Amino acid sequence: MNDILHLLQQYNYLFLFPLAIVGGVITAIVCGFLISLHQMSFVPVLAILLAADMTGDTLFYMLGRWGMGFLQRHGYRIGITKEKLDKAADFFNVHHRKAVYLSKMAMAIGIVGLIAAGCLRVNFWRYLFICLTVTFFRSIILLIVGYFFGNAYDQIAKALNIYAAWFTVLILFIAALWGFRLYKKRG
Repeated sequence: MNDILHLLQQYNYLFLFPLAIVGGVITAIVCGFLISLHQMSFVPVLAILLAADMTGDTLFYMLGRWGMGFLQRHGYRIGITKEKLDKAADFFNVHHRKAVYLSKMAMAIGIVGLIAAGCLRVNFWRYLFICLTVTFFRSIILLIVGYFFGNAYDQIAKALNIYAAWFTVLILFIAALWGFRLYKKRG
């Protein structure tokens, strides 16, 4: 955490793009804090955060679209199994908009959904628009949080980890209920 702060203080916008691809949430909060200290400006930071997130989302989409063979052989190493992709595919076939929104909101486990969008060949421009919409609002909220509470970014990082954990549990619970419901209908 302190490393991100020191990198951004020393190199300003130079390291923002790669940092935002790797650790977008914490990077956005730290940038909000630096904006409050007048070391960065809001508009360039927001633009770079959006570009970095869209780059990551595009890479996940491309991985799904053109890397299915690779994913089937090596996806288990990053938590992407055939079963997870099949479940995501079922959900995407019926609710592709909701699936992309949920994938963007779920952060870590949402990567599977973003890759599944590529596997299922969801319209790329629609996919990108949905991702951009979620990223825009999330980035603004995180920048505001960083602006007002940036000096407490360690505590915010812990709270976000708790948020991500609870959101993951909620998504898994909903998926389990959905799977149970499908099982009962078929059985």
